[in-house]
Amino acid sequence: SFVSQIVGGEVGASGIASIEDPTWDEVRHRVYWSLLPRDVEIDDTLAATVSRELRKVLVWTDPNEQHYTFIKPALLATWGVTAEQVAERAETNQANLLEGKTVEISDVDGAQIGMIPVATGLKASAILASNFKTFVGDAIVWPVYVVVPCRDFALIFSQQDQALMDRVGTVTLREYAE
Repeated sequence: SFVSQIVGGEVGASGIASIEDPTWDEVRHRVYWSLLPRDVEIDDTLAATVSRELRKVLVWTDPNEQHYTFIKPALLATWGVTAEQVAERAETNQANLLEGKTVEISDVDGAQIGMIPVATGLKASAILASNFKTFVGDAIVWPVYVVVPCRDFALIFSQQDQALMDRVGTVTLREYAE
């Protein structure tokens, strides 16, 4: 198990970590977009710009969604797929993260703060899902701000609730620092 975590492989029935890349059929349900700051070095990882400070990168995960591996062009040939096919599958998988879930709401001085009930480090990137606005629904008045200081933390609140900005900022800085 320890070796598996170090090499990022999966532990098979023998208890030995496999460091070989999975096949496309084995991994296609575990391909996602992950959010990263633009100043993080990612070499030739497949990525797209989200904003001046943020980009999304294609990753595949282990079955428990605990380890993330960047998807690079060389891996596409091994899988026999195109970058467009992987991106399309990642978008489908992002939407599946939120399927059947509802935003978790907390009341803070009469304002609603939402959280995404995804247990893995894909919580922040769930905001990229095509069904994100439907997921938020009527629970929080649209348009919304979404704060994502790290990949496993996200807060959602209405732009109408400007008074929350300082309070959310304090929590955000603490999460980022940790």
